[in-house]
Amino acid sequence: MLGERIKKAREKAGFNQEEFSKALSIGKRTLVDYEQNKTEPKLSKIYKIAELCNVDVEWLLFGDKLHLTKQNKVNNTNFCDDDCVEIGYIEDMVASAGGGGDAEGVGVKMVKVSRFMLKEFNISNFKRANLIKVFGDSMEPLFQSGDIAVVERVDSIEEVRNGSIVIATIDRDVYIKRIEKDPFRKKIILKSENILYGDIIAEGAELERVKINSIVRGKMRVF
Repeated sequence: MLGERIKKAREKAGFNQEEFSKALSIGKRTLVDYEQNKTEPKLSKIYKIAELCNVDVEWLLFGDKLHLTKQNKVNNTNFCDDDCVEIGYIEDMVASAGGGGDAEGVGVKMVKVSRFMLKEFNISNFKRANLIKVFGDSMEPLFQSGDIAVVERVDSIEEVRNGSIVIATIDRDVYIKRIEKDPFRKKIILKSENILYGDIIAEGAELERVKINSIVRGKMRVF
């Protein structure tokens, strides 16, 4: 579980709990709760843990079964023939189905994907297609932690239909949620599929902080 991997990474890097909590700008009790799986750190803290301990973020988030080398990440589609196109795999960021992923310092890796597959996902403009990994359980059962979302970038919220699943950015936090738009009340609701999670509501001046980046067209799963 995540807590055990945090503890393992900390100990391997040579930090005791007091040193590590100070480096993370949190209390020692909070760190203990992380390591005992009583609470889950925000993704910004997970990225900081990975940086401090020099470990792969994907291993920290998903464990050994998804601990892929840089050479093998998604880019194992080189068997493609001339029917393939290159799209961006956003390998340094996850779309959170919970507390929000960090959009700072995003790296994009170009990978080859079949045109046929993209057509099956109803992507009309291949140049706007991207792949991004999902973390968290608030979009279950549609999306599970570790799924790779196939998305199509949009220029404005007007391109998005009510009820679509989208990738949304609020400040630096990145979410995968179902959107409900209320143009008359100037309100956006980002909804979870898991009933244990509440809605994110933005209205009035708060709408300035919300950007709808992409429409989610489907998913792939790493086994």
